[in-house]
Amino acid sequence: MAISTSLCGLSLGQRTTTLQARAMLAYAAGIGDLSPKVFDDLNPDFMASPALCVALEWQLISDPTLVAQLVTDPGERLRAVHHSQDSHFHRPMRAGDRLSTSAVVTGIWRGAAGVRVLSTLRTTDAAAVDVVTSYTTAVYRGVDAEGEDRPATGVSDVPGSQGAQGSVQTVAIAIDAALAHRYTECSGIWNPIHTERRVAKAVGLPDVVLHGTATWALAGTELIKCLADGDPARLKRLHGRFGALVFPGSTLLLQFRTRRCSDQTEVFFDVVTPAGDKAIANGFALISH
Repeated sequence: MAISTSLCGLSLGQRTTTLQARAMLAYAAGIGDLSPKVFDDLNPDFMASPALCVALEWQLISDPTLVAQLVTDPGERLRAVHHSQDSHFHRPMRAGDRLSTSAVVTGIWRGAAGVRVLSTLRTTDAAAVDVVTSYTTAVYRGVDAEGEDRPATGVSDVPGSQGAQGSVQTVAIAIDAALAHRYTECSGIWNPIHTERRVAKAVGLPDVVLHGTATWALAGTELIKCLADGDPARLKRLHGRFGALVFPGSTLLLQFRTRRCSDQTEVFFDVVTPAGDKAIANGFALISH
């Protein structure tokens, strides 16, 4: 079987939900973000962690009925790996927001490891105004494509880091033994390789592994603390390419440099494992002033 590139443009549907304070607080707890604006519903500026968008998006991109429109072979669907996440935050998500998330396949092309599929996800409010736009790429390992490549469209490039200022700054991020379990239950993003050692070992992993989106969210949270005075509303974009596996009990290093522009700061970062491999490479964030 192969994934037909003619399916580029396929709509994966839409889900609508009213954002509850309970879900916002749970997601913040899942990534250990106890800062006042995301973990205190009495705060007058209470808002969701920007990274909560992936929990809304997961409801669409993981729905087997919808995904079957794109990949008919159940075995091939199991070969999908989250390759990268690039989210653009237009305004904070707040309790009571009526949010609709839609997904469209906007790229299918061959890569070294298999077929890459880009989905563009838009989360809008009740007035159909954009709240978050995300570009999510999955790699179907060992799967071929049928038809001419349809490369990704509509994606903003990540700028080069020339001119980034100062030395590399480093922040340690501890991954405790239960983090993957908390993140699974608090985000609703579930795959047994993240929580059940029996399943992880059965597919050749030495242990359960942390979700790529959890590592991405942790990096974003630390950048907000370091560069945005703890204000999540100032994070306007968070991009990362997922790489090395992250295991419980390890300590990651967030390494970043910045480049100040007129109205925002560009941040170039990697997240590195104890072995020196990049769990997130080509990381990029935008922080408004």
